[in-house]
Amino acid sequence: MTRLMIMAGSIFLCAALSSCGNSATRNDEQKDTTDSVLSDAGTVDPVALDREKGDTSFVLHAASSGMAEVNLANLALRQSANAEVKAFAEKMIADHGAANKKLQQLAAHHQIVLPESLAEKHKKIYDDLSSRKAAEFDLAYANVMVESHREALALMKTGAESLEHEDLKQYAKQTTPVISKHLEHAQELQRSVR
Repeated sequence: MTRLMIMAGSIFLCAALSSCGNSATRNDEQKDTTDSVLSDAGTVDPVALDREKGDTSFVLHAASSGMAEVNLANLALRQSANAEVKAFAEKMIADHGAANKKLQQLAAHHQIVLPESLAEKHKKIYDDLSSRKAAEFDLAYANVMVESHREALALMKTGAESLEHEDLKQYAKQTTPVISKHLEHAQELQRSVR
């Protein structure tokens, strides 16, 4: 059952998230987990993910997602004139910034090297949003926030039930309600900027 939950949640999430771009290995010479669980098409290889037990994959995907949230929020502060969008962006910077710091500590404890730059998928989203202005930006940003928080929520729920290491499970459990609130807020924002 645990394997099935890991595979199902990760397949859903990784359809939207891509590899983190740079080498993410454990210090004990373990192979690059990001490359090993993603197929050439950028989707999850369930057999490889099962082999990795999901913990490293979870950390890498959560780190990539969290980094993207902060970068996109900073962009929103520069691009938007909408007070609601700016308030939402400030909340993303505060909450995801705190979650990212905690995840960095956990990654260091488990000897997982986190990405230093945005994953290709997130870079494309950032570049697309950078080219938009005013109301067009606001709606596109709100749409991205709804989708990214749906994905993050699925990742956290799966992690809370399926991760091997208890500290990572606790991180996922503690982060789940925060992400759920973000999703609700993003959906409200999406409705208000339409």
